[in-house]
Amino acid sequence: MTRWIKVLLLCVLALAVTRNAEALIEGGEGNKPLRDPGWPKGAAAIFNHTGRIAYWVGPPFGGGQWHAECRGDAKALNAVLVDFANVDAKAKRIVVHDGVGYSFWLAPNREPAKLSAAKIDWMFMVWEPTNWERLRKLPTDLNPTSPTETTPPTQIDVYTGNIRWADVVVPKGIEVFDERMEAHGFSISDGLVLEGVVRDISNKQPLSANIRLQKVEPLKKGGYSYPAAGEAKADEQGRWVVKHASTGWIRVIAQAEGFAPRVVGYGRYDDQPRWQHFDTGLAPAGTVSGRVVDEGGKPLADVEVRWETCRLKAAADTNRRTNIRQRPTPTADSWRRTFLSEEPPSGCTRVATSAQDLGSRSKRLPTKWN
Repeated sequence: MTRWIKVLLLCVLALAVTRNAEALIEGGEGNKPLRDPGWPKGAAAIFNHTGRIAYWVGPPFGGGQWHAECRGDAKALNAVLVDFANVDAKAKRIVVHDGVGYSFWLAPNREPAKLSAAKIDWMFMVWEPTNWERLRKLPTDLNPTSPTETTPPTQIDVYTGNIRWADVVVPKGIEVFDERMEAHGFSISDGLVLEGVVRDISNKQPLSANIRLQKVEPLKKGGYSYPAAGEAKADEQGRWVVKHASTGWIRVIAQAEGFAPRVVGYGRYDDQPRWQHFDTGLAPAGTVSGRVVDEGGKPLADVEVRWETCRLKAAADTNRRTNIRQRPTPTADSWRRTFLSEEPPSGCTRVATSAQDLGSRSKRLPTKWN
């Protein structure tokens, strides 16, 4: 699952109705050739493959990431991979999956009545480079790019339900990520396997964290409930495994004593045996406090204090993102709250405040970190 699809799941949560999220993306059925909107050289031939049954473009907040959902046998895929090797992109990868894939455009909610017509054998993903550059500047919650990537990736997801992987020939210059169960020491009899590693983000040491699986269930009145769907305990190396995990819409939560709990990720799973990996880091809990005053220095009561997303510049020019969002109950002009993040760095404004007597708009006020 690409990172932006995970972000889309978060957007679905925020919008409360899945169809609203679909309205933020565009797509269509069939293999009628599309005009090249600015893809890397060579990508159009793959995207407009005759085996395409549907396509869609997202993410919701900016667009530019295109997906061609296709059918075909190993011979057809091998021809596509020859073209893929010649695409003018620095990052080219194949992700191999167990089972049959399904078109997001034709069956966005995995509706049983739509699945037969939505089966796919591979999916090609390509970015418009200018959109990728622009989206990297979005706040963490809405940013579909990976902080470890330095160039727009191109990717082909291959589903081996109808394609024998041994018959696939991968040209040089293409990186392969094998997510089949057998590649990770599991078998089809293990069902849905979820596993991961939890580390302390401050020193990269493994954590014996507790893992909770929860179902994500929409409520008729709006919002969601999160009934328990399983649990696991990470070992001394921070590794945890859940075999025969529950199907449906699942979220994974990691927590450990002295650390801020974290939603690690989301996934939608059917009854096909699959493997998915969740690596994550937990931040030591910290405390931040402050005093809110107006421009004249007068204390302000009943002020909302909001933690905002912040992007940090870490060592080796790697984009390191930290996200802290809490809403302390405002009862006085002073506040103190344990926050879920690292120690606040200098030069990074993370607290915004607003109050009724400041007008209808929120206003950023000076805040002291303690």
